[in-house]
Amino acid sequence: MTTTFGAARLSSVRAIGASRRRRVRGERSPAAAGSAGAGASSAVNIYTGVLQPRLQANANITAALQRLSFYVSGDMGQSLPLDAKDSYRFYGVGAGSSYAATTFLSFDAGYRTSWQEAKPDALGMGGTAVPRQWFAYLGISLLGPAIVF
Repeated sequence: MTTTFGAARLSSVRAIGASRRRRVRGERSPAAAGSAGAGASSAVNIYTGVLQPRLQANANITAALQRLSFYVSGDMGQSLPLDAKDSYRFYGVGAGSSYAATTFLSFDAGYRTSWQEAKPDALGMGGTAVPRQWFAYLGISLLGPAIVF
């Protein structure tokens, strides 16, 4: 079992994160991994065009057994200050799976949804939410060898 923690600062972006991984050795053994992170940065308010501080957080969990893997993830963000008349927040969640048919071929499926909430002044039209957006996908992944520079 491995546990890691980290912190970084790039320009005006500050971020912290943590992950915990548990893997049992062997061909048929299950493996699981998870991570969580948080950060603070500045972002342009999508409704007013004004630069605002923002907090962000995310988490994910992945589980695998032999060639089959599953994941779930979630993220959110909140503009600051919380009581600003143009504050907003957004959420997102997703889930998916993958089957590795061969070393170089996998089949993937997943779903992702996100939505936003804003104070009426942020929208300028008296509304308080942006409709939920979603997508579902089916995919075929062709994997190639790693390129080393």
